[in-house]
Amino acid sequence: MWMNFIGGIGLHAIGTHSGMVSSQQDIVQNILRTLQAQLQHNTPPAASQYGQQVIGFFHAVQWSQPWLQALVGFHILSLIMVIVLRNRHTALCVYFFIILGLAALSERMNALGQMYWRNFAVADYFDESGLFISFVYAFPLIINGFITLFFILRAAFTTMVEMKRMQLRRKQQHIKKD
Repeated sequence: MWMNFIGGIGLHAIGTHSGMVSSQQDIVQNILRTLQAQLQHNTPPAASQYGQQVIGFFHAVQWSQPWLQALVGFHILSLIMVIVLRNRHTALCVYFFIILGLAALSERMNALGQMYWRNFAVADYFDESGLFISFVYAFPLIINGFITLFFILRAAFTTMVEMKRMQLRRKQQHIKKD
């Protein structure tokens, strides 16, 4: 919809200054007219439609299945592990790469899920695009990876600040000796 709207505006904004001002006013007026038309026709905006689709997704999945509960538990334990390891920088770096490796395996896990879903699930959630496995498996791992990366970068920043302070203290002591 927006591409049609923007395409309808054209490129007439290139030109003189007064032409630019009037075309900017035209753009604003077109946006306002489009929004007003949407409100009059009661068509929900794209964000609202997306929200409805996400809520529909959550309602469509049977979260009481043991394998989904185990997966949620795994993600909670992964987050707890990140928090526990936050001050152990070497272990945290290793854990970061393990998390990313597990996220990278999501395509293979989706293929296995497509073949064997009858053994553990009540419905075939594993589509060709891998949307479900990405949402319930890879996305939480990537979020844990970002949290892990935050702790790693915080540790690196803290170490750099401490090193610079030590360097400045030594420099001050060297100046006082002279």
